Amino acid sequence: MSQSTINWLNIKKHNLCNDTTDNFMVDLNEQYGVLYISGTEAARFLQGQLTNNIMSVNQYLSQLSAWCSPKGRVLVIFHIIKQNDGYLLLLPTELLPEIQKRLQMFVLMSKVSIEDVSRHYQLIFLKGKKSTDILAQQCDTLPQKNWQLVSQTGFHCIKPAFMEDSFLLITRAENAVQLITPWLSQMIRFQPGYYWQKVQILAGIPVVYQATSEQFVPQMLNLHILEGISFKKGCYTGQEVVARMHYLGKLKRQMFRIEVPIAHQLCPGDALYSPLSNSAQGAGKIVSVVQGEHFSQALAVLENEIIQSRQIFIDKKHQYPATILDLPYQMRTQTE
Repeated sequence: MSQSTINWLNIKKHNLCNDTTDNFMVDLNEQYGVLYISGTEAARFLQGQLTNNIMSVNQYLSQLSAWCSPKGRVLVIFHIIKQNDGYLLLLPTELLPEIQKRLQMFVLMSKVSIEDVSRHYQLIFLKGKKSTDILAQQCDTLPQKNWQLVSQTGFHCIKPAFMEDSFLLITRAENAVQLITPWLSQMIRFQPGYYWQKVQILAGIPVVYQATSEQFVPQMLNLHILEGISFKKGCYTGQEVVARMHYLGKLKRQMFRIEVPIAHQLCPGDALYSPLSNSAQGAGKIVSVVQGEHFSQALAVLENEIIQSRQIFIDKKHQYPATILDLPYQMRTQTE
């Protein structure tokens, strides 16, 4: 273990807080890993694999993008950042080994390298008005638009979509302690990882885990709303299914935010039920979930036809209802 890693762990240990606060940091390395895709044909390679247009990723803009199976089902959702002559792909740690192995199978004779660089980077989520004010002193300018990227000496700063006073910081591991010092000096502390998960759920940003990999087409996860799909780029794996849904199909399922009593623990991939559903696939499925003090909140893919009835339950006997909550963006029952 490197000295920088030891210093980082010690800093976290002595600055971890579970108190309710509007200003905090989250160490995302506990949940996310980083792949580095490089080589003279890296952009061409990713363009032929991912749902979004990799050519739009530059020094000013990061990107949400999905990698699909040939059947158009989402294997993983990446957050992509341009780094030198390659691309950093952020993804859940639990998926990284399999995704790296599977991507490598498509490289063939291409001049592309795929490397797990997770230990070389530190990912930090920063939240709150006071936190933002401190960040403004570290940056020449703050990113304002969804997925906008500002690069400073030593770190990248990204504005995640639909998150107020929230930023994603990416730095080299050896620079992490120095980077967070201004926040620690103002008594802004680390919170557990579920704080980040909760913010993502409130913002309606999906995460695909092992339990839900290959379960949804991109539009079911609202990726067409979240700028995670390009319908103008060329072919990519699963593109035929995704394009058919966009141009010819009616979107029958979409992702919504729900709330359930805390006594009923849910996990990604769990089924949801409705007396109005006749689908063999069931009424819905949990995408991501986080427990609160009295209720759990989740993102769930649900049948559009049963949304108006509000008859969604977490059990087969229809005894425990789920409450549908608003998302910060407008839903589209038909892809546009």
